Amino acid sequence: MNIRFLFILTCICSIFWNAKAQNCNALYIINAQNGNVYDISSLNGNLPAATTNMSSSARSNLAMGPNPANTSQTVFTSSNISANSPVYVSNSSTGTNLPLGVGGLTANPISGSSTAGYVYGISDNKSLIKASPAPAANLGTITGDTIWSGGTVASDSFFDSNGRMYTVVTQGSARYIYRIDLSTLQAAQVVQLSGNLPSTFQGLAFYNGNIYAVEGFSTTILLASSFGARIYEINPNTGVSTLKTSYTLNTLLGPFSNADDLDLASCQSFTPSAAPTCNELFGINSNQGITYKINFDSAGNITGTTSVADGTPATHGNMSYGPIAGNLSQNQFVSSPNGSLGRIWVGVATSANTTYQQQSTSTTWGSPLGIGTDPSTGLVYGINNKALTRWSGSGAATTLGNVTGDANWTNGRSLNDIAVDNGGNLYLIISVTDTNNWLYRINPSTLTATPVTQMSGTVPDLTTSNGNGLAYLGNYFYYSRINGNGTDLWKLDAMTGVSSFVGNIAGTSTNRRDFGDLGSCATVTNVPGNFTFDCSAPSGGIVGAQLFANGNTQNSVLRIPISGAINGLAEFTLSGNGITTSPSPYVAFISQGASYVDIPFTYDGSGSAGNLTISITSPRATGSCSITIVIKDSVCYEDPALVANQTYPVKHGITSLGRAGANNGNWPMLRNSAYTVLESKTKGFVITRNSNPEGTIAIPVVGMIVFDTDENAGKGCLKIYTGSATGEGWKCFTTQTCP
Repeated sequence: MNIRFLFILTCICSIFWNAKAQNCNALYIINAQNGNVYDISSLNGNLPAATTNMSSSARSNLAMGPNPANTSQTVFTSSNISANSPVYVSNSSTGTNLPLGVGGLTANPISGSSTAGYVYGISDNKSLIKASPAPAANLGTITGDTIWSGGTVASDSFFDSNGRMYTVVTQGSARYIYRIDLSTLQAAQVVQLSGNLPSTFQGLAFYNGNIYAVEGFSTTILLASSFGARIYEINPNTGVSTLKTSYTLNTLLGPFSNADDLDLASCQSFTPSAAPTCNELFGINSNQGITYKINFDSAGNITGTTSVADGTPATHGNMSYGPIAGNLSQNQFVSSPNGSLGRIWVGVATSANTTYQQQSTSTTWGSPLGIGTDPSTGLVYGINNKALTRWSGSGAATTLGNVTGDANWTNGRSLNDIAVDNGGNLYLIISVTDTNNWLYRINPSTLTATPVTQMSGTVPDLTTSNGNGLAYLGNYFYYSRINGNGTDLWKLDAMTGVSSFVGNIAGTSTNRRDFGDLGSCATVTNVPGNFTFDCSAPSGGIVGAQLFANGNTQNSVLRIPISGAINGLAEFTLSGNGITTSPSPYVAFISQGASYVDIPFTYDGSGSAGNLTISITSPRATGSCSITIVIKDSVCYEDPALVANQTYPVKHGITSLGRAGANNGNWPMLRNSAYTVLESKTKGFVITRNSNPEGTIAIPVVGMIVFDTDENAGKGCLKIYTGSATGEGWKCFTTQTCP
């Protein structure tokens, strides 16, 4: 073949490969174990062939976006996570290093922006780091509200169409999406997350209308560990998260470490709406038919109100806000008459201000005094004292019946407004006397009410007939009482029961702010959860790293089976030799209907190998729980006594004996506990022989095996590469011990 033609063909193929490798309409994941980058846009759990492989010097963080030097090109930018890690673009060093450690990178994808293609990350101390173009720089500290200041930032971020970054902040068991203005270095809360969430956000990206997050996990069977990634899909409108899929990335001998880094990348951007969001609180003024947003500053003080919807009749005192049933990516206001049968009005929140539209003549409600929208389904519930109704989004509302409960519920007066959590539970305040007030949780399926907490602190006289409202925002239930032309507002911490006065929203006779009802679709999380231990279920046990009795401190995750789970927080105390949690008790969020909860814990490596029983207690649980886990010996082989009843049939093999299959000797299935087996009577298996793997293998991969012919005085030894960190490297297997 003509050499010039071959060169041109090679260049064309290279251009085509690069264009394919960097597709803005794709979602990528990078695995730091081997540097492979995969296109997982299909999100089907089947890992495709690697798109490219990153240098070991820059394979923990990944970003994709325009090349700042030529924004018509799309490039990968990568680095490792520690301070002074080199930054690579298109797998080549840029000659600049990160000034601080960064757990994730993201590129500004906005074409035409002065910073198009600039790559940023956020350090643990909340500094904004510019990684590319060179030189890398610390741009300053990002400031925000108390949750931002006291929380922990996630390991990655993504951009919106206005050039602002978004990341996740964790405070206790609650997680929030925050928006960062790069020009002012100010962070603002956007929405609280709920549902099935990762315990650790190792990567974030926006792709095809959703936010995606990733966390790594590992499993160990005998000598082999497999490392995988769970991908979570988050609705940016409601903050509801679901486990989308998972991938098995690679395997090696021995346990994986906590340094198994992952990152997501896409150069699609989130387009925020000017319309009201779930992270806001609203009140309706029935006298003038206007719905207002109640504005707060970063300290939680009321700063005023903003009109967001109008057009309802003056007789409409009920209002709720949340997703549309059948279209959870779009929110709407719902209004109806207060205490009398009448038509339902709807205002779809597509802009900063909307107009309520009257529904059909058949769309009526059965006399509620307060309504609330379920953020997970869009169903709207109404309450009038103890009578419950529900509207599905079309036709007339349905009467569900009277809610029953204990003596306080029966004897108390309803506040007559509803907040709804993502699990479909309803919340209502009951006043028995002026000094005996309770927050109740209602199961709309069984029509039963159970107490959540007794209210203390600053509580108004709730036994009067003053107009009132109830809604959830942030970590509090907000409730209101009409005060002349204005409204007084309180907030309730359901975990402690403490109520406190927020302030007065003033109004005049011609510009009223007398809010008879409140609304919000923020996720209810700061409430006590309930569940029953189900620790005999086979799913219980370690789902994190395998533990070894080697005297070293190790981290893992304990999966605790549960049943009858009701949305909320629960405290867990783990007791066992060498077992601790931080903090203790550990507080976890329990999703509605969850079948398990995962609790991260630390093992100090003490004691001997064998079975270790962990006792688990929780004040939110029914029943008791103990789970037995296996502590392995410090050597790298399995104690036969611990796996006598465990078999793992082999599904792959190579044989020279001309047999395979269930009807032909059941081979290789009759062999157990391996990924593949070889079979021959006249042949042996020889692995790669190398006299100097340290000098001849330029880019070793953790788990790589060779036979070093020069070791052991020329007798050789089997070597395994364990990593590049201090104390790691190529290690001989000469005794039954870990390399």
